[in-house]
Amino acid sequence: SDEPVSFVDLLPTVCEITGIAPPTDRHLDGASFLPVLKGGTVARKQPLYWQFNRASSAPKVAMRDGDWKILAGLDKTPGARSNDITEESERDFKTASLVNFEIYNLKRDIGETTNLATSEPARLEELRARLQSLYEQVRAESPTWPAWKFTGVEGKKIKWPDYVTKKRPATPKPR
Repeated sequence: SDEPVSFVDLLPTVCEITGIAPPTDRHLDGASFLPVLKGGTVARKQPLYWQFNRASSAPKVAMRDGDWKILAGLDKTPGARSNDITEESERDFKTASLVNFEIYNLKRDIGETTNLATSEPARLEELRARLQSLYEQVRAESPTWPAWKFTGVEGKKIKWPDYVTKKRPATPKPR
């Protein structure tokens, strides 16, 4: 199937399969993907949304609406590359604005090689407004985490299997 689904779709799907009503005491981002399993499409009330505050690159916010995807950066990103959580980084993420918008038509450009923001100004404005609304909603609902120092001990507790820790012999380069 070419139908995009996401982890946020899991709860609504399980609820539909089991005949249990989804929770009504919170906003649900996802939609049931049961129709996809039967050859259909997902009936989304809102577009797919992602926010990567602590990405390995600069923080990004993204939204997919049908064949269209919009990306934006955040104007405040201190500590984004750190695993530490600071009061400053939490405050900045709660007050950051979206900047540097890019739009892509995924049906024609699955590799996102051509940013259409300048050639499709009306589409950019439509997607930007929807993304801004979702971003503000998610930001308002998101918790503010207490300050936390990443010590790295989690990785030291992992007992790696021998095949991971053994060095492989160098592969000779073809002549």
